[in-house]
Amino acid sequence: MIKGLSDNVRMPRLGKIRLGGKKINANNREYPFASDHFIVTDELKAQLGEKPTVLDIMFPCEDDDQFASQYYRMYSQTLGLICRGNGETCSRKVDTATGDFASKDSQGMEWREGHCEGRECHMYKAKKCKETMFLQFLLPKQNGLGVWQLDTGSRISMEAVNSMLRMLRLMCGRVSMIPLKLVLEPKEVAPDGKKKTVMVLNLKSEMTIEERSRILATPVSQVMLPAPIPPPDDATQPDCVVHTIEAYAEEPPDDDMPSAATVPENVPMAVSEIEAMWGSDMHPAADNQDFVDFVSEGATKLGWSLNTLKIWINEKRSYLCLSKPVSGTSTLALVCDFTPKQQEIVCKLLNEMLDARGR
Repeated sequence: MIKGLSDNVRMPRLGKIRLGGKKINANNREYPFASDHFIVTDELKAQLGEKPTVLDIMFPCEDDDQFASQYYRMYSQTLGLICRGNGETCSRKVDTATGDFASKDSQGMEWREGHCEGRECHMYKAKKCKETMFLQFLLPKQNGLGVWQLDTGSRISMEAVNSMLRMLRLMCGRVSMIPLKLVLEPKEVAPDGKKKTVMVLNLKSEMTIEERSRILATPVSQVMLPAPIPPPDDATQPDCVVHTIEAYAEEPPDDDMPSAATVPENVPMAVSEIEAMWGSDMHPAADNQDFVDFVSEGATKLGWSLNTLKIWINEKRSYLCLSKPVSGTSTLALVCDFTPKQQEIVCKLLNEMLDARGR
């Protein structure tokens, strides 16, 4: 294994989905245009239609900076990205001799940290810098294993996506591997006091309460895919900028590597809280061998290891009213103290997953 190389694993990018393109006017000059539908590859057209406005998607990880990278970005036609900031700090590619932004004539250049003024920056006001989002997602119903990328510079679209992500985390505790719909739809806006209709992105969920329960009952560790590496935007200009550069750098910065996923620790419940919720039915069952056998057999059919079973049970601690995490080196040790009520809930959740997988 080569440190810094063998462990540099990333999700492949299958392609880009665009929100516009370029046309030629009567003077033979290019100009950008916005589309009223997603512009997809010929392969996707065969499955989605010529002019799709709705995409069934899933996000592959939990880190927003991995799948929904959002920054102020400024590009050069010859050098690619030359400044990226978050409204407070930024990284700029500067000329080592003058300290100004690097250009094609710079003899030497380097990246330097600086202060980002956001929308107050003179480069932003000159329309050379713009807020952009690189959205990367799975198309679970389409062929191929990897992520598709869509770029947007619309603040309305970014706010809509971010709002739904926050709602999902409040309702489900996660955003990864949840079926969602990415929609391109018209919206009336008035940025300069004059009303007009523009096409904006929206992120929607059609989950019912029953579907939410089933999704939460499936351990993320069983369906989670490796997090995608953010697009190396130091060499690529997004579609929402007029001058698009298709070349990609071979490697992203090391600090963009995804961190390992961890199971959050639930806050223990007091015994009095459990008693108030379930009354006196909070004592271990006298004979639970059938339950232990069922859990063991169910885990085997699902392809779970003992550690996966333990993680799944601990993810359901608040639902099962467990006062502390379960532990042990056998199925019996994990569930030996479960009450009849807890056994009933575990059997119900396992049966739902087994039925969904056809037993």
